[in-house]
Amino acid sequence: MRILNLIRTNMYKLATNLIFIFGCLTGSLTFAGPQVEIRTNMGNFVVELDTYRAPVSSANFLNYVNNGFYNGLIIHRVIDGFMIQGGGFTPDLIQKPTNSPIISEAQNGLKNQTYTIAMARTSDPDSATSQFFINVKDNQALDYPNAMGNGYTVFGKVISGTQTIDAIRKVPTMVGSAPIGRMTDVPTRPIIIESAVRIGSNSNSSLAATTEKINSQPNLILDSERKKLEDDKRQIAEERKRLDEDKQISSVQSALPLTPPTSFNQGKRLALVIGNSAYQSRPLNNPRNDADDVSRALKGTGFEVIDLRDATLAQMRLATRQFGERLMSNDVGLVYYSGHGIEVKGKNYFIPVNADIRSSDEVADQALDVSLILAKMDSAKKGVNILIVDACRDDPFGRSYRSNSRGLAAMDAPQGTIIAYATSPGNVAADGSGRNSPYTRNLVKAMQTPNLPVELMFKEVRRAVREETRNQQTPWENTSLSGNFYFKVQR
Repeated sequence: MRILNLIRTNMYKLATNLIFIFGCLTGSLTFAGPQVEIRTNMGNFVVELDTYRAPVSSANFLNYVNNGFYNGLIIHRVIDGFMIQGGGFTPDLIQKPTNSPIISEAQNGLKNQTYTIAMARTSDPDSATSQFFINVKDNQALDYPNAMGNGYTVFGKVISGTQTIDAIRKVPTMVGSAPIGRMTDVPTRPIIIESAVRIGSNSNSSLAATTEKINSQPNLILDSERKKLEDDKRQIAEERKRLDEDKQISSVQSALPLTPPTSFNQGKRLALVIGNSAYQSRPLNNPRNDADDVSRALKGTGFEVIDLRDATLAQMRLATRQFGERLMSNDVGLVYYSGHGIEVKGKNYFIPVNADIRSSDEVADQALDVSLILAKMDSAKKGVNILIVDACRDDPFGRSYRSNSRGLAAMDAPQGTIIAYATSPGNVAADGSGRNSPYTRNLVKAMQTPNLPVELMFKEVRRAVREETRNQQTPWENTSLSGNFYFKVQR
């Protein structure tokens, strides 16, 4: 499907090559695309669209602009340090009907950098309609290819009025009630898009003059097309390689040696295992079971385990401190968490069972900042640290349609650390209908495979979860490990 979308998007690009070639012939190093002025009750800003690299998204946006669709709608979601989003809701949070969704162009090479404009969507890459967001920082986690193999389509940039963007990103927000459900990060005072209109002109010469220049320099067309085709072939080859990876994983175990590497030393192992199910609001079925089964599996592979179930914030903080202190005298540290988790302004939090969180500004005071766990691991300066997070099953705030879906933000792994997520950043994992979540069920199974390096083990978990969930959930890892680690060693 990704290869098909790549080919389909390139067909749209071919239809816009004359525009690109004209820019080259006129000596312009950067393409000057259509400009749209968006006027709000907090000030105005102008965006310039990249119709060459994002022809479908640009045409879609201009269609809504030309039809006056955005007039009277609001900027309905604001997260300082991340992005501002609008173009879909009225001031009373009623979602406006849209045209049909468009295909993703996230592979166009444009990055989600500060002040770029991009298409908002659901977890389906080809679901964007009218909603857009403007990045207020460099959001590399949204770039193609992200952990899901997709990304968010950038189709232009703000070229004037950045002070308006900066003012909007600082407004106070709240949890709003909408017909589709509760929405978080809604400005306390409506930020109204008073109008969105196309301005200026991009035609600096007639079509006849452009055609004459093209006819006089045919090699420019051939060279440009040849380079584009080479780039496209390379992209498709990379996609095929990525798709083939999962097929290769299934044969990894049979290719592994029957004896472990002679240089491998297990060392002393310490784990903290937390499972929170009995929440006052939105209890979960499986985290206690998940934690019990992971704890049992870890003990079977030589770990000493600190167990914590249905923990309060005070208990989670105390256990984290004890883990950090005891890790100093161990060689390997592991933390597993199953329960509610949430991302607020780019930071991740584990939610204790006694939390009474009414709005996002209360999270930092009532939840455990995951960076505290990573800091304990980093301070211990051990060779191997593992953080396993099965914690983005359901948002306690009931978040609605948003540009990065739901779930947790990507985290950087300190030196010698691997961070494993039940699903990719910005997406939601299943709690599961049986005893365990799909992720933990396959994790426990993979832990029992002897002589399997930890990174290959997590790849096997990813393959199994994707197969079980029919590609609806893709586990993801971020690693800075330099050596191998094996849960189970068989000599």
